[in-house]
Amino acid sequence: MEERLGIMGTSLRRYREARIAERENRASEADMHSINEYEAAIKKQDMASDFIKAGRTAYMFFDGNESFRWSFVSPPALYRPGRRTGTYEISVDEMVLEGQQQEGSSVFEGRLTGISVADMAIAIADEVEGRKLVWKHWSAWGDMSEDVPAPAYLTLDAVEGGKK
Repeated sequence: MEERLGIMGTSLRRYREARIAERENRASEADMHSINEYEAAIKKQDMASDFIKAGRTAYMFFDGNESFRWSFVSPPALYRPGRRTGTYEISVDEMVLEGQQQEGSSVFEGRLTGISVADMAIAIADEVEGRKLVWKHWSAWGDMSEDVPAPAYLTLDAVEGGKK
């Protein structure tokens, strides 16, 4: 993560490790300081907006350019490990929300949509093979009914059940 995100990745990793230590009742004073420092920074300025701006800026380099074949995929808000269903829906140029928009208001009822990493991989592979979304900004979303917290980082041993 640090290689891809630099100092932001280092902060996220430190925060994650401190939260795990806290959950396991082994948090040190340094861990608690890391948690408090990170959460104070989030309250001051949500760092997720930096990712959103970076993604939007990257898309702007492609939008309207038809000098080569491209397809720009953005994961939905709830993109995380989960059950592979093999099914998904596609949205183009829209963030899909479950629920209804209230008339005359920008307030949404319902919740954000999401997709498992496995189903997103299937959606991307299908697009690579079918090329149905050329020159489009798209996303995929699917069944998150079994959405439960899962480890963000796994080792090969954990995935294979510890078998070697």
